[in-house]
Amino acid sequence: MATRWEEKNCRVQCMQCNVFKSGNYPAYSFRLLKEIGKKGMDELEAMGKEMRQFTPNELRELISLYTKKVKEYGNR
Repeated sequence: MATRWEEKNCRVQCMQCNVFKSGNYPAYSFRLLKEIGKKGMDELEAMGKEMRQFTPNELRELISLYTKKVKEYGNR
């Protein structure tokens, strides 16, 4: 859960990869490594090992942030 809303760990996938191949982790990891490099991957891995419990207020803030970002993206 610690990396659930981490933007460095968020990429679009087709339905085939995301649903039928459960995220297609090998291809996802390969592409992510090319995009963010080993240092970025190491940071994500370290974050993923942390226990992270989001508070209700933090979740509301994330919802607000990403709602705004989606609206801005749609207005391009």
